[in-house]
This record gives sequence, C-alpha cells and structure tokens, in this order.
Amino acid sequence: AVGHYPRKKRGIDKEKRKASRRRFYNRHRDEILAKQKQYYRENGERLRQYRRDWYKKYPEKDRAANKRWSDNNRERRRIKSAEWKKNNPEKYRDWWLRRNYRITLVEYQKLLDSQSGVCAICGNKETKIAFGKIQSLSIDHDHKTGKVRGLLCSVCNRLLGWVKDDNQLLRNACQQPVQQLLI
Repeated sequence: AVGHYPRKKRGIDKEKRKASRRRFYNRHRDEILAKQKQYYRENGERLRQYRRDWYKKYPEKDRAANKRWSDNNRERRRIKSAEWKKNNPEKYRDWWLRRNYRITLVEYQKLLDSQSGVCAICGNKETKIAFGKIQSLSIDHDHKTGKVRGLLCSVCNRLLGWVKDDNQLLRNACQQPVQQLLI
C-alpha cells in the first residue's frame, strides 16, 4: 500500500515528524498561544464543565494523574505552594485552621474576640515571638475528640502539654507548696 513503510522506517519518520512539529511550534509559539487563549476565552465554561464531569466520572484516574504530576514536579509544586502561601496569608491561615482544628478563620476571630484577645487560663496576651512577629494565641483542643476549648498563650499551652491534659496531675502540681518546687 502507498505510504505503508516497514516498522523500522516508520519509527524514524515518527521522530522526524516530532522534530518537525517541535520546530513549527517554536517558530509560531506566540500565534499558537494567542489562539489557545482566544479559544479558552470563548469556550472556557464549556471546557471547565467537561473537566468537572470527567473528574466525577473517573475519580481514580484523576487521583492517579494528580499523583503522577505531583511526583514528577515536586520542586515546582513546593515553589508554587510557598509563593501562594506568601501571597495569600489569610487564605492559608483559614485552610490551616480548617485542616487542623476544623474551625474557620472567622470562628477563630470570634473566639479571640470573646476572650478579649487574651489567654483563657492566665489572662495575658501572647508574648512569644516567632519569625519576627508576636505569635497568635494557640488553639487548645481535646486531642481525643478534636473539640476546641479555647485560645491559650504559648506558656499555658505548654503547661497543658506537660501535664498531658490530665486534670488530676494539674491539681497535684497546684497543691505542692511553691517553696518545695523551687528547691
């Protein structure tokens, strides 16, 4: 048949075609990108809906593709992530609070306002400095249930950590005379 080449020759032609396409793309890159942007502007919603439908239909393929991309682009992902975090500090803080404590930044702010911006135990403002700024109050939460109990300064938060949230241990420590503890 016309145009049918033996396997070996077809492989060579395939490489030549790739090289030819690459050269064409490099010569006409700006025009191609402009056309792509125009097409996306005109059909963006339809394309986004298609992707959403595909993700719902093939979630395992989507996860596998994301994992492959992530594994192949670790450094790029790290840089982009750090850049986003720097440019969106409030969004990052909100995401971090929801991920770790299941509360939003708005809920944190309400809790802070209800405590008048001071520690729930000692009534002092936070004094610990981290990265050149005064640290925000720590979130005290039950480690078993995850329920948020209040906001604490770093000293009181460490105190509860040392006594392992054990009320009896804390009572025992409070009953010791201060002179005996300082010997």
